[in-house]
Amino acid sequence: MLFLTLLSIIFINKNKSIYPEINYIRGVNAFSDSQYNYAVKFFTDDLKENPKRTESLYKIAQAYMLQKNQNINNAIKYYKTYINNNNLNEIVDSKLIENIQFLGMSEELNTISNTLNNEVLKAQIWASENPEKALGHLKLVLEENKNKKFYEISSHVNFALNKYKDTLNHIEIAESLGVIDVKLFYIKSQAQRMLAQFDKAKISLQAFDILNSIDKPNTENNILRLISDLKPLTGELNQDLEVLEILQFITNKKYTFAKNNISNLVLNDLTIENRVKLLEAAILTNLDILITQLYVNINIEKITQVESVLFCKYFSQSNDFQNALNFCEQSLKSYPNLAPLYFWHGIALIKSGHSENAIEQIKTAIHYAPWVNKWRIQLAEIYLTLGELELATEIVNNPIYKDDKHLLMFKNKYGLKNK
Repeated sequence: MLFLTLLSIIFINKNKSIYPEINYIRGVNAFSDSQYNYAVKFFTDDLKENPKRTESLYKIAQAYMLQKNQNINNAIKYYKTYINNNNLNEIVDSKLIENIQFLGMSEELNTISNTLNNEVLKAQIWASENPEKALGHLKLVLEENKNKKFYEISSHVNFALNKYKDTLNHIEIAESLGVIDVKLFYIKSQAQRMLAQFDKAKISLQAFDILNSIDKPNTENNILRLISDLKPLTGELNQDLEVLEILQFITNKKYTFAKNNISNLVLNDLTIENRVKLLEAAILTNLDILITQLYVNINIEKITQVESVLFCKYFSQSNDFQNALNFCEQSLKSYPNLAPLYFWHGIALIKSGHSENAIEQIKTAIHYAPWVNKWRIQLAEIYLTLGELELATEIVNNPIYKDDKHLLMFKNKYGLKNK
């Protein structure tokens, strides 16, 4: 029943890349799997064949920044190429500006500022370095375009220019739009102090301290208490904190509280990141009722590839194999290059007795994501049950990641030879 409810709300065709080569597909899968070293390798190979591919240029720059050992010079090189090869009004967003600011790419920031039509993004570029210039851009923003980002940036700019009343007015609007930010509470407290609003400043500083504590590591056991302390100070929680509270209720097995709080959320307004966090927690704890609450009225166009993988996995691990097969097959129509979908489809096929088709699906998953050794082990186990010792040996001799301890343990367990 749950599947039928969900299936009717989930699918939409996605635009396919005009460059369907294997290195690009592997790069995208590696990036999605947070395997940034492999992402760099595959995107590098792809760019040798397709030097102007926008997606590869952007993702390889990100991957160089996200690697354990950041390679700033290479990130800068690929961001420069990405910026120079594209229409800036089509590719520049707040995240890109943050990244190139972090990298100190002042020449590119100037180019973007001189080219962009978006005055809010221009203001973001200059907010710290030249608040007067940033304010000039903010004054050009039409009333209908004043969003959360506008009021957040404007609050910082006005504070930097000692415009404390304007700072507080814009923070108030930002908060009404759902912005509850650590830095904003700090400048709010300082603006109130400068205007001799000492009682209010004290409350804002307390909220800042609590939010700062929530953001620190190793506070999991205290988050519910901290959020409880924060509510009287802020009046209400923003979406991120509401979701964080629900996740803590689930962690602490307070499922009734979690269910009640989810029912109070405006589900269609959830960010993708927050929806995925709730879905992962609900699947991990087998809380079908929470999953139904989350997705029963979701806009069909908001379902992402991450959610498709989670649902395919969820149904494939259940005993409802036919629904699992239907879901995974539908997902693959929308995301035909997504390796985990092939793997979980293969698992569903195995459980429903279709070994031959399952092998093909899992082999495709491994072809698209050759670094994932647990999939190799799964396929080797299937081969062993079919008496195919040579094929099992071949699949667990992974040339990309041959020293993986799990592969070595598996080979030792079944006496499979190294190649």
